[in-house]
Amino acid sequence: MDPQTLKQLLQPLREPSPLDWWPPAPGWWVLAFLGLCAVVYVCFLLRRRWRRGEALRAAKASVKRLRLEQLEPQDLVARLGELQRRLSIASCGRASSAGLTGEAWAELLNSLGRKRAGYFDTQSVALAHRPVVTAEESQQLLENTERWLQEFGPDL
Repeated sequence: MDPQTLKQLLQPLREPSPLDWWPPAPGWWVLAFLGLCAVVYVCFLLRRRWRRGEALRAAKASVKRLRLEQLEPQDLVARLGELQRRLSIASCGRASSAGLTGEAWAELLNSLGRKRAGYFDTQSVALAHRPVVTAEESQQLLENTERWLQEFGPDL
């Protein structure tokens, strides 16, 4: 038999059927599950970070409002002290910051700033308990509180 006749006797080549994309192999299911878990975890971390920063954002907004309001020096000092106390409780917890006074309170406030600078001293944190506060003292405390909030360090 000649080669031409043999060629004609052969059936045409069969191509394999195209690979189906569905359902994927088990490895792809595992990879998809791990990817979904990673996305959920990242969303959880971002939400937690956003919620922790709420206290700091609220404090900054409150200081802006206090600057615009025309308050008596004693009232301004009292509201700033309340703001500092709320933010420190949100950052450090009630047990470690709510009961502090005097030098310990000033040290805690200073330690919460990134630069650990002397934002507050014993006299400035005790202004709220003095019977008379001058406008200069209250404005100085307001400026120190604004600077402290801008340089607030813990991961809220």
